[in-house]
Formats: sequence, structure tokens, C-alpha cells
Amino acid sequence: MYFDHRSGPYLLLSESISWINVWTASVVAASGGIWMAGSQDAARRRAWADRVVSGHREDRERRLQALTASTGRLDTALKLYRTKFRHHHGVAIRTGFLRLDDGRDFPRDPDPARSPFRASEHQHVLRDAVREDVGSRPPLTVLSRRGELALRLHLTALYVASKDTKPGRRFNSQIKNADGTDSWANLAAVDGQYDQRRRLIVRAVQRLSAVQLAEPRSADPGRWDRWRLIDETQRGTPYLVPHPSEPVLVVPSLFFLNGWHLVLRPREIVTLLMLADLARRHPSDHAETGVGAPNTTRRRYYGVTPEVYEAHNELEEFGFLELQGGSVHAARRAGRVEAGVADDHREGRAQMEALRFNVVWDAAREDASRTVRKALLSHPVPPRFDEWSTKREPRAKEPVGRHAETDGESV
Repeated sequence: MYFDHRSGPYLLLSESISWINVWTASVVAASGGIWMAGSQDAARRRAWADRVVSGHREDRERRLQALTASTGRLDTALKLYRTKFRHHHGVAIRTGFLRLDDGRDFPRDPDPARSPFRASEHQHVLRDAVREDVGSRPPLTVLSRRGELALRLHLTALYVASKDTKPGRRFNSQIKNADGTDSWANLAAVDGQYDQRRRLIVRAVQRLSAVQLAEPRSADPGRWDRWRLIDETQRGTPYLVPHPSEPVLVVPSLFFLNGWHLVLRPREIVTLLMLADLARRHPSDHAETGVGAPNTTRRRYYGVTPEVYEAHNELEEFGFLELQGGSVHAARRAGRVEAGVADDHREGRAQMEALRFNVVWDAAREDASRTVRKALLSHPVPPRFDEWSTKREPRAKEPVGRHAETDGESV
């Protein structure tokens, strides 16, 4: 007999949809442990699966189109990284940027008053609850919400700061927002005319300022054209390049030299850095069985919701994660697990074993745009939904041309 872990009053339709209640009804035959469902229920489930698959297909098509359109500006950015801003130091990021030391409280049970379907009954409850929840998260997770360019710019600035600035010293950049070849707009792969590029960078800096990660250098009207980093742990002090003795997560320089911080989506970056930090904290576990991020750990310390954590699927596609474990994890991929697996109870709840991963930084040796485009072309539908897909697309070939930067040679 099987227990469908996606059924129940709260069901995630996709990683981009949350706060939606879906009631499902199904009948399990007692004899033989065979899943039985009425024709109407089966049709509804099929229609639901088709909508999910269709949504993911459209999302991947849009992502592929955006990557193709951004080829020119990505090439410009990578040329700068591999010439004027090239270095192999690795980028040290203070762990306070992505993790809360003391954790935080978060709602464990869905509150009916927060349902979008009852918004007229509870004015502003959902809005205020979301704001409160987001505000309590670590800076990285806060920044990743509606701040894709801001996150890209911040990671770019951390990389540039680590090139020539010694540990413990302040990063004093003379780089301009959109003027010159080595502008922030070029380094962050921002496209468009000069005025548009400048406006986009200014808005990104203002977003960083709202999260206490940047500040203007002066109070004049054009102050956002000259800005500086603030400590990434939101202490309100000027940013200093971290000492090796500080608690830091070191991201390989190849991650930047091959453009991964410009190509990965915010939730993918958040998930990758979270798992990399757990691997750093638990090296023995990472080497032997991989590291897992149970829901409580994700939510309490990293502010990562289930919707964001779904990005581990794409990170597996791109080579940054290797899933460890056996049939339990395979069954979860198919949307069901054998009865008895979820028999560990804590606080009255069935506790599923956390997925365990090995973090593979060697994936950063590959060119980001080429790798992601190849994955999207090979799988118009995410591989985990292959069995749901009623329309199989022929696999396309990735054009050859772009090469990846490695430690000294191209692949």
C-alpha cells in the first residue's frame, strides 16, 4: 500500500505557486494494496498533472529564450571576468549572509486566515504575514525575493572585492554604474541602452540598500551613482573582506569566471549555498552519506521555503548536486512512498527522511550558459516529470562555440 505524500489539504502545485489549498479525494482498495480511483478522480488528477507539466514546459521555454537573448551581454561580462577581473582566490562569504545563528520562529500550521481565498474576510492578514516572515529571513533569502538583479550585482561586487583587497581591508571601488567598459552594468550582464542600464543598476543598488547591504557615498542627488558595500551580515558597518579565520563559505572563483552567478536563478543560488554551508559544517556526513536539509532546518536557519528548495532538482540537472540514497528517494520523485517510511513522529507529525546530497563544485568548471541551455534543450520538461508528460519532445543539439574557463585550460 502506498501513501501519496502530495495529497492532503495543502498541496504544492509548483514551486512558483504557494498559499493555495487543494483538497484531493482518492480511494485506496484494501485488497492487494492497489491504488484505485474513480474515473472522474483519475481525470482530474490527469488534468492537474497536465497543467503542472505544461507550466514547467512554458517556464523552461521562456528561460531558454532569455538565455539565448542574453548571449551577447554574457560574453561581454565573462570577457571582463577572465581578463581585467580574473583571479583564483575563491570568494569568502560570511555565513551570516545566508544563515541565522539563532534561528527564527515560523508558522508550522497553515493559518486559514492567510488563505488567498479568504482575503476578503481577513483584510491584510496574508500581506502582513508574508512581510513579517520575509523580514525575519537571512539577507540572502530576503534579497532573492524580487531582487534577481540585486543579488547578481551583490555577488559580482563580492567577487570584485576579493580580487585585490586584502582581508580586513575596506573595498573602495571606483567602478561606475553604466559608464565605461568595466561598469557594474557590464559585469552584471545588464542589457539595453545607457539610460536603461543605469536605471536598472540604480534600482538594484537601492534594493541592496533596503536590505542593508549597500549605501550611497554621498547625499547629493546622484548619490546612487556612487555607492559602497555594507557588511553582508547586516551589521551596518562598512564591508571588509573577510579574514580566513571568520566563519565563511568559500565559493570557487570558477563559479564567477564561468558566469554561474549570472545564469542561475535566485532560488537555485540560495539552495546551492545553503547545502554548501551544511557540507562545510558537517564535512564527515557530506563525505559519507551527503548532507540533508530537513524542513525545520531550512525554514528556521536559512529562511528557505519548500517552493525555493525545489530548486535542488535543477541543481542536479546542472551537475552541482548528486542525490544520495536509495528507493525511498526514488519513490518520492514519483510522488509516493511506501507505507511505514514516514513512521518517525515528532511533535505529532510524521517526519520524512531528508533528501541527502553531495555538493559538486567541479560543475562550476563548465560554462554556465552553455550547460543550462543544453539541459533545457535536452529536457523541455524537467526530468522528474517525464512520466507525467503526454507529449515527448525530440531532443535538440546544442550549438558548439562557447568554451568554459577552468583553472588554466578550456574544456
